[in-house]
Amino acid sequence: MFNRFKTKSKLITVSALAAVAVCFYIAVFFATGYAEDMTRKAEEKRSAAETSAARIDKIKKLMAETPVEQTQVAGYVVTDEHVVTFIEEVESLARRAGVEGSVDTVTTGSYPDVDVKQWEGLSVLISTTGSWADTYQFLSLLERLPYQSNIKAAQIQKSDPEKENNELWEGDFTLVVLKQK
Repeated sequence: MFNRFKTKSKLITVSALAAVAVCFYIAVFFATGYAEDMTRKAEEKRSAAETSAARIDKIKKLMAETPVEQTQVAGYVVTDEHVVTFIEEVESLARRAGVEGSVDTVTTGSYPDVDVKQWEGLSVLISTTGSWADTYQFLSLLERLPYQSNIKAAQIQKSDPEKENNELWEGDFTLVVLKQK
């Protein structure tokens, strides 16, 4: 005859072991998912750090390869130290165009569409006297200055319209250039 108690105890033991195995399998499944998620996040952080480091290395390499261009670009920015040089450059343009020119006033103010904490506008009022062609040449040279600038006002008129055979023209120009604070 069959021993009822041994079969019953075997059935309970097998059922308990099966339940433990299922619980263990579920725990391993969730632990693997958690570990996989943590590994993915760590990989993303490492990849981002490598990407940032690679970008920084590329920028450093580019900076090392372009010192001449950097010096040239730095020369196109008007700063507090370069205001006098800029004014002298404008007066030099007048001489090069063949007009008598002078910078009458220099003021600072706002410049459109820039960060006012870092940039401002340097407004320069220039007066000239010369022939029509030379005055126009000076205006053309002002437009080609290698700075971020706008000619806000330009007025050219005969110097003494009542005088006959007067070939002199007077020009008043307001130039606003971007200046770093």
